[in-house]
Amino acid sequence: DARLSELARALNAISPLATLDRGYAMASHNHKILYKSSELSPKDRIHVRLSQGEIQCLVDEILA
Repeated sequence: DARLSELARALNAISPLATLDRGYAMASHNHKILYKSSELSPKDRIHVRLSQGEIQCLVDEILA
């Protein structure tokens, strides 16, 4: 059905995974998504999810 395909495309366009496919990353600390650098301190460990894979990072410096 054309309507179903249209809705599926619209849903995929706003999917967090589709956003990662466009080159963005999602960072979290203690299982909470990060929105501001002020939520962190030097030496905090953060988790970064990419389109293909995930990395663990150690905060060295906070830049405003």
